[in-house]
Amino acid sequence: MIDAIKLLVIADEDKLTALRAQLAAILPRVTVLTATDGAAGIRLATAENADVILLDIAMPGMDGPEVCRRLKAVDLMRDVPVVFLTEPTTDTDDKVRALEAGAEGFLTIPVETAGLIAQIQSMAKIAAANRLRRLR
Repeated sequence: MIDAIKLLVIADEDKLTALRAQLAAILPRVTVLTATDGAAGIRLATAENADVILLDIAMPGMDGPEVCRRLKAVDLMRDVPVVFLTEPTTDTDDKVRALEAGAEGFLTIPVETAGLIAQIQSMAKIAAANRLRRLR
């Protein structure tokens, strides 16, 4: 089971609604923080010291790769794992841009429960290892 972590989801309201319900049912010890746009997500990530971030790749205004790039430019957020939420039709170029911005992974919407749990577990381990490394 996943230890208590702060998971930030930055996505439109429709995706947030579905993910909140899914996460509450399968990961009750995870604190889920949400933002519906990139600027609010960046502010919340740094204010709350998020452990893992799920980020919609295609958002109006500041898109996911730009949000990721800005997050990774903040010292406190540099090592926080970012997993992009993509549609089955997401273009390969967009995925490459996400990786170049610093993404650690991808989940396709709708997200399968097993895949969601596995991805968050992996990212929580990465986050814990990064925190430990920073303390040394």
